[in-house]
Amino acid sequence: MQRYFAKEMKSNHFYFSDEDNHHMLNVMRFQNNDKIEVVYEGQLYLANIEKLQPLKVTKEKTLSQIAEKNNITLFLPFMREQKLNLILQKATELGVGAMCFYQAQNSMVKYDEKKKTQKIKRWQLICKEASEQSKRVTIPTVKIVDQAEIINFSGHKLIAHFDTTVTIKDQLKNINEYDTIGILIGPEGGFSEKEIACFLDSGFKMMNLGALVLRVETAPLFILSIINYEQMR
Repeated sequence: MQRYFAKEMKSNHFYFSDEDNHHMLNVMRFQNNDKIEVVYEGQLYLANIEKLQPLKVTKEKTLSQIAEKNNITLFLPFMREQKLNLILQKATELGVGAMCFYQAQNSMVKYDEKKKTQKIKRWQLICKEASEQSKRVTIPTVKIVDQAEIINFSGHKLIAHFDTTVTIKDQLKNINEYDTIGILIGPEGGFSEKEIACFLDSGFKMMNLGALVLRVETAPLFILSIINYEQMR
């Protein structure tokens, strides 16, 4: 059953973005009395398409749902759009709570402040669509941060780095499944010595991801998959 996130609910009627209205009417081509799932303010509902023109979607009942922990934040360097879009989509499917992009010293792509609002809006849309597809009841937060915000993150702070014998499995032994976790991924060019020293001084703990060198778009998905596996046991 198709799932949508509603913008508003009034008198048991749901209201959606123009993009969602277009998708229901022109892509899915729903008919009167078709059923959809609707998420509003973190709650899941079964809804009925009562009328098409104008679109009128009515709440039928509240549905039970699987609780989402949303306790993992990824700190990611700016990268090429194709790689960034892949992470946004797949990390959402893997249950990430937030994705924060930062300008690393050795990032291959430089951040353009003028395009900030436009980019975040598009990134958030990718996460919304991935949340609907993967049947989530929340949408990950996406934002742009500076180094100070990374350093001041409150929770378990892990940094993926080859220069340690401590594995991700070793680090996860000390973390409860409901603990807040921040995971810092370096750019294609690697962290500078100054950046590593700064992050370690602020409480980040290094973890090795194994013998193979992973691409910047592969590492966060590898980490999230391991965390999901460990928390299912």
